[in-house]
Amino acid sequence: MSAKPTVVVSRCLEFAPVRYDGQIIESPVVRRLKRFVKFVPICPEMEIGLGVPRPKIRLVENGQSLTLWQPSSGRDLTLKIRNFSRSFLTSLEEVDGFILKSRSPSCGIRGTKIFSNGSDNSHLRRGQGFFAEAVLRAYPAVAIEDEDRLLDPDRFDHFLTKLFAVARCRHVKSRISVPLLNQFHTENQLLYRAYNMTEQRYLNLIVQAASRNPCEMLRSEYERHFHHLIFKRPRYTSHAKVMEEIVALLWHKIRSRDKPIIKRLLNRYRNRDLPLSPLRMAMRELVLKFGDADLKRQTYLKPYPVELELIPER
Repeated sequence: MSAKPTVVVSRCLEFAPVRYDGQIIESPVVRRLKRFVKFVPICPEMEIGLGVPRPKIRLVENGQSLTLWQPSSGRDLTLKIRNFSRSFLTSLEEVDGFILKSRSPSCGIRGTKIFSNGSDNSHLRRGQGFFAEAVLRAYPAVAIEDEDRLLDPDRFDHFLTKLFAVARCRHVKSRISVPLLNQFHTENQLLYRAYNMTEQRYLNLIVQAASRNPCEMLRSEYERHFHHLIFKRPRYTSHAKVMEEIVALLWHKIRSRDKPIIKRLLNRYRNRDLPLSPLRMAMRELVLKFGDADLKRQTYLKPYPVELELIPER
C-alpha cells in the first residue's frame, strides 16, 4: 500500500538561489528525497515582495508583541508574512510534511534569534519564524523538521517513518472501506507497537467495531488516534523490544552459526552503539528468508523506501 508524500520545502534548500544573500543552500536530505516525494518549494520572504539579494530581516519582541522587522528600511513586515502564511497554507490541497530552513526569521521551527529592537545584535531568546509558527499551528499532525536536524540519524528515521505513514494513512482515508482499513491496520501492527501501545489499543478497538460504524466515523476516529500514535519519536528501547519480538518468532529457523551475530547486533543497538537502520536491514533479511506472509508485509521493516535508509551525509 504505497503513496507518494507531498512535502512543502523552503525553496532555498536545493531548489533556487533565493536566500537573502542570493545563495542556494545544499541539503543532502532534500537532494536524496527528490526521487521519492512530491516537493512544493516556497520562499515566504520572496512571496511578500522581498527581492534577492535583500537586506536581512529579524524577529523583534517588544513587550508581548512579536514583529518581523527589516532594520535597513524600517519596514514592519508582520502583517504581510501573516497574511501570506494564512493564504498559502489554506490553499494546500494535501500535504504530508514540511522541511523548512533552520533558524530563519520566516521558516525556522526552532532556534531563530529574537531581538529586543532592530539594531541591537544581542538577542533575547530563540523561537519560531512566522511562517513556521503558522505551519505548526495548521498542521500539528504531519512530519515537520528543518534541514539541520535531519542530519541526525534518529530524527531522520522518525521524520521519514512519519512522513510515509501519514501519506499512506491519507491514501486509505481517501478510499476508506472496512477491508482497506483492516489491511492498513494489520500491516502497521509492529510499527504501532514500537511507537505507542496505548494508541494501538484504541486503534484495535476502532477496527474491531468497523463493520458497525459509518465510513466517516471510521475515517475521523482512526485518523485522530493514528496521528496521536505517530506524533512522538519512540524510545530506542521500544524499537529494541519489537526487534527482539521478531527474532523470537524466527529463532528456531535461524542457523546456529548466525545466532551470535544477531545477538551481537541487538546488544549493540541496546548499548546505543548502532543506529536503527542497520539493525532493521538485518531484521528485514531474516524476515525475507524465514518469515511468513504477514510478517513480510509489516511496514515496520520497510517504513520508507530502502534507498533512503543510509544515514544522511553531513
